[in-house]
Amino acid sequence: MKNEYRINLRMNPNKPKQKEIIDFFNERKNDDSFSRNEFIIEAILGRIHGESNNALLDDIREVIRDEIKNISVVVSDNSNENDTADIPELTEEQLAQNEADVLDVLDMF
Repeated sequence: MKNEYRINLRMNPNKPKQKEIIDFFNERKNDDSFSRNEFIIEAILGRIHGESNNALLDDIREVIRDEIKNISVVVSDNSNENDTADIPELTEEQLAQNEADVLDVLDMF
């Protein structure tokens, strides 16, 4: 008796998700460095351990944080001459608090 566990996998090219997988594997069939077996094992383990979703969320959080750091808000003056409403500027402390609040919100994702 062999010490192997085998699974046969059937794909239907008429189903869009399965067709995408078929195309993915077909594009790599001549790539000697690509192993379908290893790819499937990594995908299943990633799903079991929730790594794929967490890694993606971490990547998204990092991109958003980097982009937020570079944002400058400009308030256009669409008021007419009779409008005397002043827009108060935020203090350094308020700016820091706003940034911390935004990053705390991102941690919810």
